[in-house]
Amino acid sequence: KIHGAAHDRRNAHRDVMSSPSPSRRQSADPRVDFLAGAAAGCTVRATLFPVDTIKTNMQRSGASLSATVQQLLPHRSAVPALYRGLAPALAEVGVNRGALMGVSTGLKQLLPPDLPELARDA
Repeated sequence: KIHGAAHDRRNAHRDVMSSPSPSRRQSADPRVDFLAGAAAGCTVRATLFPVDTIKTNMQRSGASLSATVQQLLPHRSAVPALYRGLAPALAEVGVNRGALMGVSTGLKQLLPPDLPELARDA
């Protein structure tokens, strides 16, 4: 019986290894893909926006990182200043990344199902 259980485990492993890769989502709503791309893009932009603001201030003033941060931090409006202009940036990246995700996912669904995943992402 033990030999049989080991044999079954090997065969199960072989079945998993020989089975085709997991299928793609076939009936996905493109709006879901759009919203996922938009949410991901907005999350990244909002997270990195203060870093970009500091970099822009450094380039404009020619000051070092420490001088720029020391200039910004003592002010009560330091945090709002770091996020000034975020709304238009989020609108731009949300539409851009949402469209990219929605279109690319839709196009991938039109590719032949037997095409390897590596070729699909090229």
